Amino acid sequence: WYTQPGTPTLTVHAHHDAKAQQLTLTFEQQIQSHAKYSNLQPVPIPVALALFDRDTGQPLVLDCDALSRGQHTTEGVYVFDRTHAKITLNGIASLPVISLLRHFSAPVQLVFDYTDQELAFLLQHESSGFNQWQAAQTLLEHVLLKGHAAQTYLEVMTQSAVLDPLVKREPILAARLLDVPTEAYLASRIDQDYRPEVIFEQREALLNALAKHGGQMWQRWFTQLNPHSEQNFSRAMGQRALRGIALMMMARQGDPQVFDWAAHLYHTTTNMTERLNALRVLVWFDAPQAEQALSDFYQQFNDEDLAIDQWFLVQSSHPYLTKARLQQLIEHPDYDLTRPNRIRAVTGGIAMRPMTLWSDFGTQFMLDLAQQMDRSNPIVGARQIQALARWYTCAEPRRSQLRDQLQQLHGQLSSKNMLETVSAMLNIGASNLTDA
Repeated sequence: WYTQPGTPTLTVHAHHDAKAQQLTLTFEQQIQSHAKYSNLQPVPIPVALALFDRDTGQPLVLDCDALSRGQHTTEGVYVFDRTHAKITLNGIASLPVISLLRHFSAPVQLVFDYTDQELAFLLQHESSGFNQWQAAQTLLEHVLLKGHAAQTYLEVMTQSAVLDPLVKREPILAARLLDVPTEAYLASRIDQDYRPEVIFEQREALLNALAKHGGQMWQRWFTQLNPHSEQNFSRAMGQRALRGIALMMMARQGDPQVFDWAAHLYHTTTNMTERLNALRVLVWFDAPQAEQALSDFYQQFNDEDLAIDQWFLVQSSHPYLTKARLQQLIEHPDYDLTRPNRIRAVTGGIAMRPMTLWSDFGTQFMLDLAQQMDRSNPIVGARQIQALARWYTCAEPRRSQLRDQLQQLHGQLSSKNMLETVSAMLNIGASNLTDA
């Protein structure tokens, strides 16, 4: 693990023999080749696993000599340290739902052919919080990247039996189960013909559908949860996160009263997380109260750099950021190129929104910034320009335009850091295009 580079890809196949009542799991690990490491070796991968009965949702007892089992006989660990291996579990009358890498037992990329129904099942019956979250994320990738219908996800995520018990018992997990992969993450999963506007529209449609399917659940959470009365820090943090999600979902439902609630929360809370949650709703949905709230926030916290960084970030990450609004931000007296965190507050917001990043004005802003930082702080500049590193994944004609712009930028740079970074971006892009 520590003497060679690369994250292993773990591929698992399952075969059930109903007659023999056996389940066979086949494991394979691969590590991407590396020019400087010619003899990559398989690494030991602890695969924590469990099996669930499809009809009852109950975990099955594991009968397999290859597993290390602790006090729970329904959960075991197989240490997979070869390129290929298979294990057999006995006494399995029907094909179960398989839970792999439980509790994040190994930092690998898992490839297993889950159906949408199996992932929904794990969301309902899984006893490992991490695997519940992973099931939700994988199901969302099926919807957003593979074009699967969203209905299975929407139905399971808005069942009171799935989230309501968690809201009471472990609110931070309930909030994380509602995480929808960011546009930037989804972009990182697409290696060619990437169209940011398509991903944006699909993600927005899913979030709007989730808001609609949740019905009154969001209002119930927002009005009933009270993080200020919680003595347990983790529970209070989870309840704040849930209220923030609920407020955002209610805004998506289109009820204008939500903006009054958000404004009230903004002005009355003593917690910065809640204040920012309310501010995002007001700003991102262009609420009538947005400008007043932004002005108030600036007046209150203009002597606190971290808070003002957030003020810039909330605005630069607006889902429909315009060229005029971006220009207004960078012309603000507190947008200071000698403060790396202030620069990141703007570039970070733009990078969060690939539709903005790959727009003509978004890309041009990053290129202009690179030239400015080439003269004043090339180390910071080299980090910021890497937001454009995956230019080669974009669909034509944008891809060729981006290549030409980066080549032009390269010819205008003088610092070693910036030249090396942009040169590497162009070379990696060319290599990936050749392989494709």
